[in-house]
Amino acid sequence: MVEYVFDPNGKVTTTNLESCKVVNYIWSFKGRGGEDGDIKVYLGNEKGNDLEMVIGLSNSRYYKNKIRFHRKGQITNCYNYQNPQCNQFIAETSLVGFRDLKNNKSYSDLKNDYLTKVASIKKKKEQERLEKQKQMEAKAKAREESERAYREKQEREQREREERAKKQREYNNSPEGVLLSSYQNYMLIKGFYETRKQYKIKYVNSQQFSTAKSQIKAIENTITKKNKVDSDKVWSKASEWYKKNWASTMELYKSTGTYTQQAAGTVKLYLMSLNSTYNKIVKGGASAPKKDF
Repeated sequence: MVEYVFDPNGKVTTTNLESCKVVNYIWSFKGRGGEDGDIKVYLGNEKGNDLEMVIGLSNSRYYKNKIRFHRKGQITNCYNYQNPQCNQFIAETSLVGFRDLKNNKSYSDLKNDYLTKVASIKKKKEQERLEKQKQMEAKAKAREESERAYREKQEREQREREERAKKQREYNNSPEGVLLSSYQNYMLIKGFYETRKQYKIKYVNSQQFSTAKSQIKAIENTITKKNKVDSDKVWSKASEWYKKNWASTMELYKSTGTYTQQAAGTVKLYLMSLNSTYNKIVKGGASAPKKDF
């Protein structure tokens, strides 16, 4: 086993660790082996460097953990042993370790430093991976929470809409709700009647309006007698609805004298609705035909 001690000034001391024989050389750097991962130096004496020393580290392609010696040929990078002008193989030995004399570190120290560095890099990468995974999981959780909250909001709003619709249906079918819709129908019938009562072509003629007036009075009397309904309060509520939704439109119809088939069709529906409520509330529903034969 031989120890090689390279001096930065160009001297190398070789010591046979078995015989303790020491030989001194002069060395010069040839280059690195590129992808091969080798370190190449020339060894010789003051008369010239006639040996090539290739140090293959752990990433060497051909000489992993090996030291290979060649006699220097005339063609620097030729290793064809059949050609006498190329570098000629002399010997090969295992590279069992090395020391850093400058920093006073043994092979074991350097190895530990390397392993510590590798472990640190590995730990850092693992921490980065875990942190990235944590961030991704946090984003996924936040997205799930957002989607869950959105679904719950949609479901809650749907339940609220259904509840409002249910309450509205119940109110519409209640005595007060029926009276309110009847008042609204009457107000619209009266409004359309007054917009064109002076014209030949009318939305509502005097006979229709008179019938509607008697029907709403009968509906009001029937509902208030059978139920605890404040007709004045319901009328006020219907008036507010009319002012908000129809007052300006009726004024426009009245001031311009406009007549449209659409408006005529609309008021016809209100007349039918009031008449239907009258038949149901006052008369108790539609009657069956009497026998006439």
